[in-house]
Amino acid sequence: MEENTRQHAPTIKELSSEARKLEVDDFKKAIAIYLKLLKRDKYLGEVYNRIMIVYRKQKLPQKELDIIDKAIKAFSELHQPKVKGASKAQVTRLSNSLSRALGLVDKKGVPMYDAEPIAKWKQRKALLEKKINKL
Repeated sequence: MEENTRQHAPTIKELSSEARKLEVDDFKKAIAIYLKLLKRDKYLGEVYNRIMIVYRKQKLPQKELDIIDKAIKAFSELHQPKVKGASKAQVTRLSNSLSRALGLVDKKGVPMYDAEPIAKWKQRKALLEKKINKL
């Protein structure tokens, strides 16, 4: 019988596990793997968190800040309503009025609460910016 010698592409879980092990010894390879994962899927919150942790351990605050910005941007896009068709204006109007009635947005339509993990990242960003300004 002939064995199947084809290599399978590593899964996200396998690559993430490998990068987690590399964080201790070779942070550059770990970051490279994490960035490769983000190219596959830019909505992997745990991967963003791990990159932030590695940069924090390496005392690279500017790179950590850049990753936080990318993560917030990606997840903000994810949480934007996507409505197609002729009734887009009507759906948007109803959605805005419902959000206002529930107290989720202010009078100008600005969200009062951020979805997780965005809220946590914005808090970390504020702390990091304060730290960078002190330097």
